[in-house]
Amino acid sequence: MKNKELLLKALRYEETRRAPWVPYVGVHAASLIGRPADEFLRSADLIYAGVMKAADEYQPDGIPLLFDLQLEAEALGCGLTWARDNPPAVTGHILDQVPLGEMPALPPGGGRIPAVMEATARLVRGLGPDVAPMGLVCGPFTLGLHLMGSRIITAMIKNPEEV
Repeated sequence: MKNKELLLKALRYEETRRAPWVPYVGVHAASLIGRPADEFLRSADLIYAGVMKAADEYQPDGIPLLFDLQLEAEALGCGLTWARDNPPAVTGHILDQVPLGEMPALPPGGGRIPAVMEATARLVRGLGPDVAPMGLVCGPFTLGLHLMGSRIITAMIKNPEEV
């Protein structure tokens, strides 16, 4: 059984001969190629090189192509503060500037999304048929926190309909 098939079987709750191996790579892939996280997360070439290096070194059944919970927030207009060793932090919340009803939909070409999509297309081909490429999207509460800031916590109690 190929590695990818093993992972897909496990995700369908079917019996497998072993547990699938999916390393949490994230910006660790940047360190594998000797590059800082802030450069890695902005470059299709570096994302490709780092994930391919991780796949080569760890021989996984599946591998996350990117782990950046701020990607969607940035594309929606949130401000980021970058660090060399970590993913960026959201430091400007778009809903402090624009009412929710006036916020535009997620633009497909916003922020770093084009670089991530380019890297993804290349990685799907580069990883081959035996390794499952895995995507990640920001969950609704995390994205809400990015968009609203910490006032989302108070709003959950005082105005849950808004949240």
